[in-house]
Amino acid sequence: MRQSETRPSSVGISSTLAVVLACALSGCASRFAGDSEHALISDLVTIREWDGHTGFNTPEGRRSYGWEAEDVLVARGPQSVPALADALRDPSLNARQRSLLRRTLGEIGPEASLAVPAMVEGLRAADPGTAVAICRELARIGPGAGAAVPELQRVLRERGKEITSPTMTFGDVVMPEARLRMRIAHTLGAIGPPAESALPSLTRGALQTQDLEYRRACRTAMRRILGPEPGACRR
Repeated sequence: MRQSETRPSSVGISSTLAVVLACALSGCASRFAGDSEHALISDLVTIREWDGHTGFNTPEGRRSYGWEAEDVLVARGPQSVPALADALRDPSLNARQRSLLRRTLGEIGPEASLAVPAMVEGLRAADPGTAVAICRELARIGPGAGAAVPELQRVLRERGKEITSPTMTFGDVVMPEARLRMRIAHTLGAIGPPAESALPSLTRGALQTQDLEYRRACRTAMRRILGPEPGACRR
């Protein structure tokens, strides 16, 4: 008589691993499950010693921020947005803390549209690096960032030629300098149809500048704003 084998199936192993991971993740989030958005934001912007998770370099060394709180805020989606917008206007927060708030709103995506006015406040006066970071998170919000278009156009006119990164050479490869207008064009394209009022500015950039990369960026943005032509085949 043949004895039956009792080897565990791959399906059973996968299911067990899934349960273990789910428990671990839920346990991680449960520490904040009942916290208010304001309490979560307070934890988010608290900079602490490096804990092996999401962080950044500072003069004091590797540092962490409230990555668990960020996960919960993002999971709550639009419920978190009013408190995040209020926090962006808190004068006691520094540039790094504000960048964490903008990052969280970018993670929430189109549902963060109510925070867009707070995100663009101070854009004209921001240093080039901060301006690029603001544009990046607005692009992640996409069509929900339509309220930012007038300010983006204003910054494009007044500061578009500012250099955000210099020319860099890596062996035989030369990376040309980047200007703020490139990031703004990308952001307007990511916003899409709500950025229709920016088409004249993008048209001028596509036709009247010597910067080939910027001309290409303007044309790409215009296509994204206008959408596909009727009857055009998607590739």
